[in-house]
Amino acid sequence: MTWPYRLFWILCVSLVCLACSRQDDTMPTTRTDVPDEQMDSVRIVSQAGQRLEYTLEALHIDHWKERRIMAADTVTVQTYNAEGVLQATLRADHAELDEAEDILTARHHVVIVNSEGDSLLTEYVVWNRATDIIESDQPITVFRKDGVFRGNGVRTNIEFSDIVSSGISGEGTTPDSLEKSL
Repeated sequence: MTWPYRLFWILCVSLVCLACSRQDDTMPTTRTDVPDEQMDSVRIVSQAGQRLEYTLEALHIDHWKERRIMAADTVTVQTYNAEGVLQATLRADHAELDEAEDILTARHHVVIVNSEGDSLLTEYVVWNRATDIIESDQPITVFRKDGVFRGNGVRTNIEFSDIVSSGISGEGTTPDSLEKSL
């Protein structure tokens, strides 16, 4: 056999061996960002025994069962107190509910209206539903019957009675009790 033929056969045998060798082809893994469930035009009612806890309505929901996360678009959440009375309503373009921690994070055009009719407006809010504490690092506006409160960031309760904020400004009327003391 001449040299070119030997080289040809060596190359052929080498290619066959390489082609038949075991490849470490891994199967593509399941993407973790794909939800387990997707729902449109949804209304969820959550109860603790016979007591109504909250209702959640959304145009679209993605749900990850293992992570216990729900992401909702164009959402309205109504929460109820221990007596079953409407406590507050939250509306937002997008909200994410961490079911394990009972924390709702809302984004874009967030409006919260409490049982007194007071409203809080912001672009981002985190609501710990277990403690009813609302926090935001974004500018906020609170509308009350007696005036308007503005600030940078907020930490408050669902009734907006204990508001902690910075860079505050406001306008409105003084309460009767304050006017009598002047």
